[in-house]
Amino acid sequence: MFYDVVRSICSKAHFNPTRRKFIKFCFDVTFVIFIVACFLKGIFNALTPPKIRQISIKIKNLQSDLKVAMITDVHIGEFLQKDFVAELVKEINLARPDLVVIVGDLVDMRAELIGDFLDPLKNLKSTYGTFYVPGNHEYYHGVDGILEKIRALGIRILGNKNEKIAGINLAGVYDLAGIRFKNLEPNLDEALAGRDPNLPTILLSHQPKFIKTMQKDVDLVLCGHTHAGQIFPFSILVLLDQGFLHGLYKINDKMQAYVSSGAGFWGPPVRIFTPSEIAILNLSKD
Repeated sequence: MFYDVVRSICSKAHFNPTRRKFIKFCFDVTFVIFIVACFLKGIFNALTPPKIRQISIKIKNLQSDLKVAMITDVHIGEFLQKDFVAELVKEINLARPDLVVIVGDLVDMRAELIGDFLDPLKNLKSTYGTFYVPGNHEYYHGVDGILEKIRALGIRILGNKNEKIAGINLAGVYDLAGIRFKNLEPNLDEALAGRDPNLPTILLSHQPKFIKTMQKDVDLVLCGHTHAGQIFPFSILVLLDQGFLHGLYKINDKMQAYVSSGAGFWGPPVRIFTPSEIAILNLSKD
């Protein structure tokens, strides 16, 4: 579209045929170089371990400051494997978080094929441990087997339940894909049952459009799934589907949501104008 608009403008300029042909040739070559450069940079962005992104979030009734390391959408599989996971763990440990959350789409392969790809996650260091909810891709490859694999790593799975830790209620729901597969369906009432009403609640939900279905408020929802669009301009379609793309959103007077762009990629190993991230959420009292 951009190419056609510029070409249309140039075609209306008053140049002689020779000059017009030369300008078109230069423009075509420049445009091809630009596209190739974007594609190569996109491959580099996808295959390079993500950078730390610091986000400050104010939460009412928080008892003390809390540092949460968040990763989503790693998609361990054909391209990204054990070395990539080890780099993520290294960066997270350097940040010295109070707790770590993994918000879905950690793997993109069946449990029996994972092997030792996830073993570096055993080395994650934080004060209160590592917590996880599945994403839609775990369902595509057999969510029950994958959950067993992840549980064996010492990671706590928050499937429609919550735990009181670090002065907060940390809750999680299964993914919306569970409704389609009729297995491990998300249930917010179960996830929030028994929570301490005097403490702020943080909810892990892989797909941000789950927020649209919520009949109860929490203080902060942590999501992934969108990859921030991964390849521009597909971000427009993602925004239309999910209602959220990337970053911190104010849902209402009580509830906020942070949507991560993800640490890995899905499909082609390309990220164009959508950098990956390890999100470090610095929570403080409002």
